[in-house]
Amino acid sequence: MQPGAVGCDGKGFAELPAMSTALTIILAGVVLGTIQLVAGVIIGRCLPVGHGRDPGASPETLRDLLRRFSFLVRTVNEDVGQYRAEVDGANQKLVSARADGGSPSVELVLNTVTELLQANQRLHDRLASAERRLQEQAQQIETYVSEARTDPLTGLANRRAFDDELARRLAEWERKGHPFCVLLIDLDYFKGINDRYGHQAGDDVLCQLSQLLVHAVRGMDLVARVGGEEFAVILPSTDSRAARLAAERVRWAVAEHPFQVNGTLLEVTVSIGATAVMPDDDAASVMGRADQALYESKRAGRNCGHFHTGDGCEPLVAAPPKLHEQPPPADKPPRFDPELDSLAADLRQRLAELTEP
Repeated sequence: MQPGAVGCDGKGFAELPAMSTALTIILAGVVLGTIQLVAGVIIGRCLPVGHGRDPGASPETLRDLLRRFSFLVRTVNEDVGQYRAEVDGANQKLVSARADGGSPSVELVLNTVTELLQANQRLHDRLASAERRLQEQAQQIETYVSEARTDPLTGLANRRAFDDELARRLAEWERKGHPFCVLLIDLDYFKGINDRYGHQAGDDVLCQLSQLLVHAVRGMDLVARVGGEEFAVILPSTDSRAARLAAERVRWAVAEHPFQVNGTLLEVTVSIGATAVMPDDDAASVMGRADQALYESKRAGRNCGHFHTGDGCEPLVAAPPKLHEQPPPADKPPRFDPELDSLAADLRQRLAELTEP
């Protein structure tokens, strides 16, 4: 008989419990490991991070999440312990029968196998139940984390999500030299909108502005609401020239958009401060330069943008464009182009040759 084979004499049967339960024990270990991993994710993603602007998960929420996972771990451990005890008990029956100098009876062998199969099924059912609960709780955590990183009014990323992305981009810049730029965008005269039209109208303007910002930049760019009427954009893989163009595109898109609130059209503008990441930068230095550039835009009369070069602030364009600028008049004389003029002269000469008798 091969090692581990089962016969009526019970030889090798003592090895059966370990062999028949190994896979189940491994499965239980995987479930426990997954639970512990998810618990680690809860702690890592729900504890306060960043620069203290976002409180993170409340202590009550965090304790509740960890309490559920602690209970799940304890339950699985108890189920595995009970299963091991049942396997050991079945094994002991066989060992005792052989110790008496005889061979386990067929009835004893069949009963032992039945007990093992039933124990296997019970543990399998309990692990399946634990897996379902784990999936449900993981989904709840994912929903909570998403809500904790999203601005409830606009649906944009919030300050915490922005800070996390900024930290990630700074780390990439330090390790790999990947450039990025930051825009700070402030809604001009927002208090006046609230005072005149009400806070609901103000919220409507913020939501319309949010959608405009999202559509005015690339899909890879992060748009976040970082304050009451203040927004920020991270532009990955972007140099200073491209950031200036992006900022002016955003400003123009807002200035030309007809904001409609309660049937009333509002002229809304934004002021923008921009900067690019520089050597030895941290989050505070990047945001400090962008904030200084934003201040310069407000000081210049709003509805304009400035870029902080590291040495000082420069306007995005030579002069702040007027709202709803008109194209040049149609009767403006065309610009002289020597090449076009030469081609026209040559064409006139050929036409003259064709008309000669």
